Amino acid sequence: MSMISGKTELTSASSVLRKYSATSRDKIKTLISKVQFETHVERRVETVLDRVETEGDVQQYERFLTLIKEEDYDDVEYLRIIRESKSCIPRLKPHFRAFVEVITGLNWLSRSPEVHQEYQSFIVDLLVAHNKYTNIVVSRLISFFVPKDDLATSWKHGKPSDEIKSKLETVHNLIHKLLDVIPMMFQILLQQISQWFPYHKKSSFIYGGFIYNLLWLTEYRQIYKEDILHLIVLKLLELDVSISRHEIEDAEDEEEDGEGLDGGAESMSLNASQVMKEFAEDEMRHPLAETLDIGLELIFEYIQKELETLKGNNLKKSEFFAIFMRIFETNILPTHNSHHVQFIIFYLCHFENTFLEILLDKLWFNARDFNLAPALRQASVGYLASILARARFIPFLLLRDFLAQLCDWAHQYIQRSDSVSNNSLKAHTVFYSICQAIFYIIAFRSRELTADKKGLIYLQSLQLSSLVTSHLNPLRVCLPAIATTFAGVTRAHQLAYCHTVLERNARRKLATVYSNDAQTPDECLETFFPFDPYLLKKSGGKIQDLYLQYQADDHHHEQHHDQLNSPEVGQKRQRLESFSTMNEEDDFIGMHEQKKRIRHLSKCFEDEIHLPLNGTVVKP
Repeated sequence: MSMISGKTELTSASSVLRKYSATSRDKIKTLISKVQFETHVERRVETVLDRVETEGDVQQYERFLTLIKEEDYDDVEYLRIIRESKSCIPRLKPHFRAFVEVITGLNWLSRSPEVHQEYQSFIVDLLVAHNKYTNIVVSRLISFFVPKDDLATSWKHGKPSDEIKSKLETVHNLIHKLLDVIPMMFQILLQQISQWFPYHKKSSFIYGGFIYNLLWLTEYRQIYKEDILHLIVLKLLELDVSISRHEIEDAEDEEEDGEGLDGGAESMSLNASQVMKEFAEDEMRHPLAETLDIGLELIFEYIQKELETLKGNNLKKSEFFAIFMRIFETNILPTHNSHHVQFIIFYLCHFENTFLEILLDKLWFNARDFNLAPALRQASVGYLASILARARFIPFLLLRDFLAQLCDWAHQYIQRSDSVSNNSLKAHTVFYSICQAIFYIIAFRSRELTADKKGLIYLQSLQLSSLVTSHLNPLRVCLPAIATTFAGVTRAHQLAYCHTVLERNARRKLATVYSNDAQTPDECLETFFPFDPYLLKKSGGKIQDLYLQYQADDHHHEQHHDQLNSPEVGQKRQRLESFSTMNEEDDFIGMHEQKKRIRHLSKCFEDEIHLPLNGTVVKP
């Protein structure tokens, strides 16, 4: 029976962490040698523990722990302590928790292979005998997943040097052994991973290094793959939504803009340390964008490696894709205003047409499911339209099939709706989203869809004219860049005449403004296309060959010329609408210089400057 009273609690952190001077340590060593270590050398730890239990000698016990923590032992002495501790495992009840914390926290990873082996043996035996210490041990092990602040050169792009990787292999081997003997340990492991996950503003190599270790863990514990990937994607999403596209573009343009400033004074005022820093060619200038870039590059490489390993095993590949589909539906699809993480599913789909068909079918099912929230249905339509427009790997027949299904649904919806019923945006959000998806896909894929006579016959079969002239008037709520580009395509190929509708809509907007003597906001779809241009450099190397950039046809430029000469567009309100969406739909403009001018939009309107789409500035 223990003789320790409540006043002499052994787990007191303050006493264990107390520092002693060199003189005090020498006295302690002498005292321990004379009083406690009179027995055989291999019984020293046991003697200290025994004195605590039999005599309640807590003071000497705490001094002993402090000495172990502060002393810089060689490998021989370290081995002796570990072996002595191992022989005392049956006695390490909860009141010796402080001793366990000290022993498990010793710096063992930088020592000899013999020390590694002895330490691992001690840890396995300890947790088998006392599972209450699992939390302590797992926390110690996961802490090695976080790269040290002074090891940036050893972690290039979130990947360790050979020396660091060799040490980490020892840690992963120990985790692997513990999971074999303590299967229920994983819940604690996942909890500790969440707690140790670096804050997103930490250095990019620290954040990337942690993700690297988590992906490594999934390689030898396949059963926990989904939980770990779920956590990684969730953390990357949090990082992604915290950075706007404008911030990334501004940071990338900062160097170019700074070169044109007199003396560089204004550039220096932005962020002196960032401007002075020399960036590698593939390094993002925005620190959080660089962190996100490293994380996504690790994910893309992981996906490629896993699918290469599973080559020929269709069942395992399907299971692997199913994991990411569940992550997509749970985390990515409901997230608003993410810019890059969704490209995980985009990248994954290019490996197998089966993957692509599963994703498209699921998105189309969601869009038609009246049991889902309208916001989720609208997001599904946005994803469907964006991947059909942007993915180079979409089979042409599959593209035409889904476009036909979208049009059929829209026509059926118009037939079911009452011409005198409420035609507000809120009442028909999904319908308007699907119509905008149709216009977006046709505008984006016009070259392929109109390449031959068969393509034109196919487009004529979609009855686009009856769609745009219906009583629900879908062009009224579409983003202006999409509506005008679609109008140019349909006019050039005599598929529909949208300009009459667009001009009538413009007149109605102006009439509303003048009648109310105020500029009231018009209804316009708050839509984002998730696969807009990818801005990250390193991970972007995996995307660029799979991604279709918008290229305007001749009829597109003619449409812009007509738009500029239109009296309605000449009105100040119409210019405001056009330019307010231009930055979001810059892929329809296709000019890098235009982006910079749009950032100074407010000044342009104050000076009554009109910025035509051909890139020149003209005073009215």
